[in-house]
Amino acid sequence: MLGKSVGPYQILEKLGAGGMGEVFLGHDPRLERRVALKCLTAPATVSGDSHARVLREARAVARLTHPHIAGVYDVIEQDDRTFIVMEYVEGISLAAHLAGGPLPAEDVRRIGRQLASALAAAHAQGVIHRDLKPANIQVMRDGSIKVLDFGVAKLTPARTAMVDTTLEGAAERSFGGNPGTPLYMSPEQLSNAPLDARSDIYSAGVILFLMATGRRPFLEGSAVGLALAMASDTPPRAHTLNPLVPLDLSAAIAKTLQRDPAQRFQSARDLQSALTLAESGTSTRGFESGEIKTASRPAPVWARRWPLAAAAAVLLLIGVSIKPLLNRLSPVAPPPVAVEPGIAVLPLANLSGDPEQEYVADGMTEAVIAELGRVKSLRVLSRRSVMRYKSTVTPVPQIAKELGVGAVITGSVVRTGNQVHVTVALVQPSPERYLWSATYDRNVGDLLTLSSEVARTAVRNMATAVTPQEQEVLARARHVNADAQQAYLMGRYFWNKRTKGDNDRAIQEFKRAIAIDPQTALAYAGLADCFVIAWDNGYVAPEEAYREAKANATRALEIDEGIAEAHASLGAVYSFGLFWSPAEQEFRRALALNPGYATAYQWYALNLSTLGRHTEAVAEARRALELDPLSPLQNVFLGQRLYYAGDYPAAVVQLTRALDLDPNFSFGHDVLGRVYVEQREFAAAVREFERAFKLEPDNFRGELGYGYAVKGDKAAATRLLQEMLAASRVRYVEPKQIAYVYMGLGDRDRALEWLMKAYLASEGVVKDFAIDPRLSPVGGDPRFLALLRKGGLTFNPGRART
Repeated sequence: MLGKSVGPYQILEKLGAGGMGEVFLGHDPRLERRVALKCLTAPATVSGDSHARVLREARAVARLTHPHIAGVYDVIEQDDRTFIVMEYVEGISLAAHLAGGPLPAEDVRRIGRQLASALAAAHAQGVIHRDLKPANIQVMRDGSIKVLDFGVAKLTPARTAMVDTTLEGAAERSFGGNPGTPLYMSPEQLSNAPLDARSDIYSAGVILFLMATGRRPFLEGSAVGLALAMASDTPPRAHTLNPLVPLDLSAAIAKTLQRDPAQRFQSARDLQSALTLAESGTSTRGFESGEIKTASRPAPVWARRWPLAAAAAVLLLIGVSIKPLLNRLSPVAPPPVAVEPGIAVLPLANLSGDPEQEYVADGMTEAVIAELGRVKSLRVLSRRSVMRYKSTVTPVPQIAKELGVGAVITGSVVRTGNQVHVTVALVQPSPERYLWSATYDRNVGDLLTLSSEVARTAVRNMATAVTPQEQEVLARARHVNADAQQAYLMGRYFWNKRTKGDNDRAIQEFKRAIAIDPQTALAYAGLADCFVIAWDNGYVAPEEAYREAKANATRALEIDEGIAEAHASLGAVYSFGLFWSPAEQEFRRALALNPGYATAYQWYALNLSTLGRHTEAVAEARRALELDPLSPLQNVFLGQRLYYAGDYPAAVVQLTRALDLDPNFSFGHDVLGRVYVEQREFAAAVREFERAFKLEPDNFRGELGYGYAVKGDKAAATRLLQEMLAASRVRYVEPKQIAYVYMGLGDRDRALEWLMKAYLASEGVVKDFAIDPRLSPVGGDPRFLALLRKGGLTFNPGRART
């Protein structure tokens, strides 16, 4: 057809194809305008009734004149084929517009009013659309819409479908001879019952629901499943899925989705009026059950001086810091984090239909974040902050506002066998528009290479200043084995869950990657990170954790000296082993390689705390929080730095903020309990320790025992102590935990005895002095090393929660 003419129209190019024909871009030389020509399938393959119906309805639509309906200009019969000449509408489909998630309420109303107005005009002419869906609604540059395909053959212009977020492409077919897409059909249309204009109103309600929440009211993917769900279930209210949806808008959407047509809006004009009233009226945001109120904590009182000054010094060194502040500090909250324009890579959606492939989407997300982090001039949000938006319906502009970024990358991954189809888009949130989008079809083993390409293109489209060295880093190809890469991605998937069982599984996956390809440097870095976590959380004895973590981090750097994660891991190994100077060198190297690596700032801050450099430690913790603002871990970690610095009121504010993000974060309750101990609010401290212990019984028994003891419940403290002593005879129990309870009970000698056992448990670490020239005694703080030799004590920074 290309280069030919249909009537007076010249065919320029093919735009797409569907079940009933093809669509072409044409040129009308008489009016000097572009048109869309829909060529219906040859009559031999289409029933006479269907062909006549299409022609009849096309002529009916041709009578429609409305600003939000793509007009039909002509119907031409030529060479035994039928061509419907339609208005060519430039822009993107609503399906593509929704790729980044739900829209703000005002946009839902605006688009909804335009859609309802178009339907009202069509219904007045006796035309029912029957195939309303986001792909048939075009969003133009000025934000207005045009509704396509009123009762005409269903065609899918490839040019308009950038991301199919609703799987409508999979269901693009007629059902039981009924034209339309099942995912958006009304109950009566699915059951082949007689239709009227209220069927279009139901389909419009599905679109409104999708715009407001980011998902359809019923998630079933088949026509039969949808019909059963509609018959037995009531769709959820939009505001229950997205609290930002005003209640009146949610109610209007719910009315369009009534199973019984008599309960819906009886005309499109009624729907248009409801959306107009909702916008002009007083909208109440929130839940129907009322406001959620958060009780503030009572202002803490200042503590008296702890009677055992020597014990206080010991406690600070081992990380408990039961040392009251010697001078009064004003209860001023920490200054707000300065937010500069940056970028967030939202979790790529796994559209494979298989939860087992979640690690592929997560791995691609993490790889793009890591690549972007190599650009020093760019603030890249950490994985932990963006992962909270996984499977949420929060609009992209709202996410960008919460994270304080000026650009967002969003997209999806579909895996079929060893092939992956990746769709990505770079979105500017305010005003919301696409800066760049692309699709890639690659082997699953090429995801690391692809992540560099995505990062490089995104940076170019953001006009971010990139040095020649950074350009070289982004362009540098890495050694990749497809099978080893899959194992590595699976390992990172489990490592990020931060539980003992998942950490053990991550170790297995990283080892599997190394067995497949011993040159997989990132797998060694991942293995080192697993043992750093195991060390910090007491999953294994310190000597084993140290040996494994150091050996694997070192091996990663032997293969590729430019891996920031491996330098940070080695820094953590040195820091936990008391070797603070080489630790600082590794952290600085990691941050030079990847200024966006929040974990490196976090571990560096921990290292600074051990040296008493609290002002620097707080500053580094704040930098980590800038990159990871919604991470409960980083929020608690900053609170812990403030606690170590003695700024207890600021620590309470920060820790409360962290627990608002995750009320079940045991580490946050533990640190807050320690702060309350400093303020001699022992009842409040015990409540926090009990919450931490209830969430993780194996990790916080010692803190709870200490809390009972200082509160005055010696019997409860002794009971927990006896449980730990009995357990220590059959398995490894952190000696420090037992020391905590003895400290609370006032038994200083026994406390020092168990602290000595903690030191002996780390003896294998100290033996490394003899085999690593970097780890000489001058590498650490000479004053502390002197104390170590004198008292036999070792430092472990409490629960750093790496």
